Amino acid sequence: MAVPHAEAASLQLLLDSFVAIASERSVETVLEQAVDLARLCTRARYGAAVALADGEIALFVHHGLSRAQVAALPHEPRGLGMLAAVLADKVAIRRDVLQADARSVGFPLNHVPMGAFLGVPVIHDDEVLGGLYLTKSPGQGFFSEEDELFVQALARQSAVAMEAARLLAEKDRLNDELRAADQLKTDFVSMASHELRTPLTSIRAAATMIRAYWDATTDERKLDLLGVVENQAQRLSHLVENILAAANLEAGAVRPRVAAFDVVGLSEAVAHDFSAEAAVAVEAPGRPTASADPDHVRQILVNYVGNALKYGATPIGIRVSERRDGVELRVLDAGEGVPEAFVPQLFDKFTQASSGDTRRSSGSGLGLSIVRGLAEASGGTVWYEARHPCGSCFGLSLPKAD
Repeated sequence: MAVPHAEAASLQLLLDSFVAIASERSVETVLEQAVDLARLCTRARYGAAVALADGEIALFVHHGLSRAQVAALPHEPRGLGMLAAVLADKVAIRRDVLQADARSVGFPLNHVPMGAFLGVPVIHDDEVLGGLYLTKSPGQGFFSEEDELFVQALARQSAVAMEAARLLAEKDRLNDELRAADQLKTDFVSMASHELRTPLTSIRAAATMIRAYWDATTDERKLDLLGVVENQAQRLSHLVENILAAANLEAGAVRPRVAAFDVVGLSEAVAHDFSAEAAVAVEAPGRPTASADPDHVRQILVNYVGNALKYGATPIGIRVSERRDGVELRVLDAGEGVPEAFVPQLFDKFTQASSGDTRRSSGSGLGLSIVRGLAEASGGTVWYEARHPCGSCFGLSLPKAD
């Protein structure tokens, strides 16, 4: 039995539309293609589509308005009225006269005049992903039942294509994360090989000299070489401790011992620990009490002050301030500060503001990531802000003790 020419043409048009929509690689282009095809096949004057994310309109596309008409709109439609009805009811709505429906509200001022209306939800696995909306100019005619069926078919295909586009975007995101993780692994191996090799080379050289030239080496020189061995062994121990701390934080194995403690007293103790290297001033208008793990807070301040000595410049200070809902500590220095482009990843693992031969001080790149993990374990936060005209400010915010 032969298929009537008009029906065959409609089927071919629908098939071509499905192929066109399925070939798109993003939610936005899927909707744009769907709106174009829907307008073309229904002879609509105006077409629009929305995509939802967490129940809110995340994307809005529209075709059929001139640039001047778009510029005259005070805002895009906000998902009210008929747009909301289509999404909420999960069914197609077809009206010969849009204004005859009491829900036809929420369109921006200066929107083009609209007559007939057709709205179809885009649904995948019973989840509303968005909607397609078409209108004709007053006096242009009405949407037919065939138009509604065609747009519903477009909506079903659009739902599949939108879900495919979202899955593709998710795959791309996961691939990016895998590449980033692989790069982190590479950076870690590079860092570890460098940081382990340097002290081991010094230890081996000192041990070789002591053994090979024992009789010819003075006791004072032997003590100097043993001091090199001790210092480099401490450096290795510190590196291993940092790696273990980072691993424990990553695994959620750190359990803070939260207690109320005197923030100023702890800051003064840290400043005293560095007194042989530099004078660290503690500035505090009062003596606030914080609720956190004091050992972790001490470790954070030691890291901040140590970095100020390595990478910053004197004067170095610890400033304590009390807020309505917490206590803030700031470690200040007068160095060059952190390059602005590097600030977003400052507290990430295996990162340093400079690398290679330009790096002023070696390190694992783990210190500030450990600082962030320790702070968050106690309900605190960390941050960085530049000082003007020069210098750095590394901050720590802690909950206030009751």
